[in-house]
Amino acid sequence: MLFFKGISGKVLSALILLSAGTAEAKGTSDSIQFVAPGKMVDIGGYKLHLYCTGSGKSTVVFISGAMGFSFDWTLLQQRLSPDAKVCSYDRAGLAWSDVGPLPRTIAQEAYELHKLLQSSNVKPPFILVGQSIGGLIARKFASEYFSEISGMVLVDATSENGLFGIKGKIQRMRETASPGREIPPVKQAIDSFSIITAAQKMQEFEKNRQSLQFKPGWDSLQKVRAWALSLPKSATADGSDYWPEEFKAIYDDSLHYKMVDKPLIVLCSIKNNYPQGWDMRDSMMNDKIRNQQRFLASSTNSKFITTGKSGHEIHVTEPELVIDAIKRVIFAAENKSRL
Repeated sequence: MLFFKGISGKVLSALILLSAGTAEAKGTSDSIQFVAPGKMVDIGGYKLHLYCTGSGKSTVVFISGAMGFSFDWTLLQQRLSPDAKVCSYDRAGLAWSDVGPLPRTIAQEAYELHKLLQSSNVKPPFILVGQSIGGLIARKFASEYFSEISGMVLVDATSENGLFGIKGKIQRMRETASPGREIPPVKQAIDSFSIITAAQKMQEFEKNRQSLQFKPGWDSLQKVRAWALSLPKSATADGSDYWPEEFKAIYDDSLHYKMVDKPLIVLCSIKNNYPQGWDMRDSMMNDKIRNQQRFLASSTNSKFITTGKSGHEIHVTEPELVIDAIKRVIFAAENKSRL
């Protein structure tokens, strides 16, 4: 989830929807409707929202993290469109996109992104930009469709070796995997299980949701984000029950996640936002940095960049840093050069 505290007015004023047709109604989030800036693409009985601008040899594809949306990348998409084709999208269940098949595995997400690009006739080579869990999706995509990838930027990406708060303990997600439990295969269409489970999740979300009133002074991005977060279908999007098994599989099968010499930039926040006075504060931060550095081994053409100015959402608080990294990867990919 993104937070807007500390973002400059200049950045906020630039982070607006690109759609001139964006409309809204007064009142609570229940009565608000926003027009999708892109198009709805059927990928198998359900539709995902895709927004592409610009043109060029390369296609930059933004992959958001948990409860992240296509419009989070607005400023970056504006700035990069003169240099490349740039696409943002909403993963299944988020913002304008339909609820997708359940469970929501990383493999399912990678398949759906590929199907979305293919169905929209968006041609490779792709430079993937993945933030948080979007980084794992990007890496899974690259492992499955290696020939279509020319480069990657990981923005404070989630690590398969990372520590999480699970059942009241700090532990590695992969170490909580159930022995012998198989990861469900990718689904190419909605099935009865998905419909029933999605309905249950959405009913629970609606039951617990409190009506959200827009606050005076909110800009367009804050309003559309509040609207997107208020949608019950968002409860179906993230937090798969099979993440422990998938994290373990990725960790154990690291050779399949090699990018050889394709350019890779890893952006890592070193701003310690863990609670002050917590005895594990420094060890958690050091563990995170080590895991971010581990990504570098996947390519012989990689670079590690840190920032102490931003928290987890570097693309919102320091968009210029991410834009520069993407431009460097575009240049290296297109010119077969070193970073």
